[in-house]
Amino acid sequence: MNLLKPTPSNITTIRPLYIQLKERIRSDILNGTYTTHAQMPSESEMVQMFNVSRTTVRQALRDLQTEGLIFKIPGKGSFVTRPKAVQELVSLQGFGEAMIAKGYETFSTVIATKDGVHNNVTPRSYRGCWSRAI
Repeated sequence: MNLLKPTPSNITTIRPLYIQLKERIRSDILNGTYTTHAQMPSESEMVQMFNVSRTTVRQALRDLQTEGLIFKIPGKGSFVTRPKAVQELVSLQGFGEAMIAKGYETFSTVIATKDGVHNNVTPRSYRGCWSRAI
């Protein structure tokens, strides 16, 4: 990777190395180089790959974790998170419709009914249902 290290001629025009590294890793995650739940290279491997200090790698990974792109398991390493399901409010549509349009599978589960019978659920007899995108 080509990270710009500070020299007297470029010290005012470049961004910190950890930001450059963070943007490179973010780009690799978003373009599919690292897939969901894939283990990232270790900190020491990244130090060698990108020719930067371990502090730089840790700071970049900490920022990516704060952004929700990776998660860490102590003693195991850093892993790519599952993409977040978000709903844009450009038009009015139901949760299920919005998630199906984004490629998620949705389902609903009846939590309870007034009469306690789950097999004859009608819209008036249920107390609530729970939906989620997977």
